[in-house]
Amino acid sequence: MERGVRYLELDVWSSKDGKVVVIHDESVDRTTDGRGSVRDLTLKELKGLDAGYWFRLRGQGSYPFRGKGIRIPTLEEVLRAFPDVMLNIEVKQRFPPMEELLWEVLSRNDSLDRVLIASRYHEVILRVRAKFRGSVPTSASRKEGWMFAKWYARGKKGALFTDAKALQIPEKWMGVDYITRGFIEAAHHLGLEVHVWTVNHKRRIERFLRLGVDGIMGDYPEMFPMKREMDRN
Repeated sequence: MERGVRYLELDVWSSKDGKVVVIHDESVDRTTDGRGSVRDLTLKELKGLDAGYWFRLRGQGSYPFRGKGIRIPTLEEVLRAFPDVMLNIEVKQRFPPMEELLWEVLSRNDSLDRVLIASRYHEVILRVRAKFRGSVPTSASRKEGWMFAKWYARGKKGALFTDAKALQIPEKWMGVDYITRGFIEAAHHLGLEVHVWTVNHKRRIERFLRLGVDGIMGDYPEMFPMKREMDRN
């Protein structure tokens, strides 16, 4: 945020007692000093974990964030801490469904107008669309992404309809650079934005910006040119 970033991307799961928490993995094993599935732990148990325990900076062998009081945040805490930021929220949890919980948090915090909800799972995206009834944009599911890719590969023949707002896709597929200007223009023709993940090299970021993508997800915001820098260039 200090760098000037206006968008944050994050993943959500629900705790055992029905709280929406922000964490990437299904379990707490990789990133905290605890063990177990997020869904099997209460919010109190999750809050007792050290969420900085295993985190290291690039090129460093130590763990500088251990014991610093870094905790797994709830989505509500993030919304209140950053009231002006736009959020890309990926629902990683398939079952039990958590769309109702997500709706309640976003509605209670008047945040429906500043989120895009994503999920790779088609059934989750369908449930989100049914619950939110067009009040928030959604990404294409993996199934819808494949439908677009096949349509494009076949020369854009026939009609292709989707309720998605954005294609959120990996920067390479099977090691191949498949994202081209034509690919992006075809998506734009259907009203789809193109968001690429996860890009952590400056030259790759610059390449995708030249191609005309609408968004890039990466771990190092210092690599990204801010708007004022792009205006000068």
